[in-house]
This record gives sequence, C-alpha cells and structure tokens, in this order.
Amino acid sequence: MLYMLDTNIVSYLLERNETVVANFDSVFFQNEFAISNVVQYEIMRGILYSQSKRLQNYFEIFCKHISVIPISDADFMQAAQIYAVLRRIRKTY
Repeated sequence: MLYMLDTNIVSYLLERNETVVANFDSVFFQNEFAISNVVQYEIMRGILYSQSKRLQNYFEIFCKHISVIPISDADFMQAAQIYAVLRRIRKTY
C-alpha cells in the first residue's frame, strides 16, 4: 500500500519523535511511502531557514528511500474542488 506523508509527519520523523518513529518503523518495510513535491518544498524551506546540516542530511537520506510525487495543476484543482464540497457539508475545516 502507498502512504503519502504530510509535512507534519515528515517533520516529526526528522526530529525523531519517538511515537511517530516507532509507528513508522513498524510499517516501513511492508508498505511504500511517498511525499509530494509540496511537502518536499515545505520541509526544505524550514531546513534551509534553520541552517541545520544534520536535518538536511537526514532529509536527503529520507528522500532516497521514498518517492517524491509531483503535484500537477490539475491535481491542485481537483483537491480544491473536493475541499470545497466537503467544507460545504462540514466534513472538513
């Protein structure tokens, strides 16, 4: 199964949050993981701002073991439309 990780989860992994790392380790070898290019951008801007070589190294290694999936304009439009529909029926905030 493919799991798309969001920025928060990747941040927790890089910061070595014990709970997130334990959960990730328990399913890593049985599944495939990916991040979007948007998540890659968000993580890198934070790392570059912090000037942490340690986090930059961790993130580069991390990206070698997962897929980075580009999000197209069509993907963004579809996601926005789904969000609008769900928001109207109060299924998201």
